[in-house]
Amino acid sequence: MAGSRTLQRRTLTLIGSLALLLLVVGCDTGSKINDKHLRNVSFNQVKALAELPDHPAVLLDARAPKDFQRGHLPGAVNCYLPDIHEGDKKLEDAKYLIVYGDGWQDTLAPAAAKRLLSYGYDGVYLFRGGVTLWTGNGQPLVDAQGNTIESTPATQPAE
Repeated sequence: MAGSRTLQRRTLTLIGSLALLLLVVGCDTGSKINDKHLRNVSFNQVKALAELPDHPAVLLDARAPKDFQRGHLPGAVNCYLPDIHEGDKKLEDAKYLIVYGDGWQDTLAPAAAKRLLSYGYDGVYLFRGGVTLWTGNGQPLVDAQGNTIESTPATQPAE
């Protein structure tokens, strides 16, 4: 009986050790994409880039398509988070991907930027403040038909 208990204990110890080993070895040791991986771009940098005739960046509006159609930064492409996938043809030639959303508290833009980074896109930048900062600095938006929507500058634009 004592030999049987010793065998049971050893078996349980072995099973526990194997489970622990599988847990440790099976864990993803690759780095997870988090906020520390996000690189920010300022309003002035986005504005300067947007004014270049053949700028090497794609502006990605991470908002829902209905919001994008109502008004987005000139030249932007809608890239709603659920629609972002690996190997997207509209993104493959871009040297820089500048992701923006509604405003300072927007969660879609950082999530979209992180997803792009996780897919291996390298030149991903986050334009924090997005549409709010853009229009607060008196910059126009463009609607789905290509019409310019003029903005009124805020009294004190926040960068």
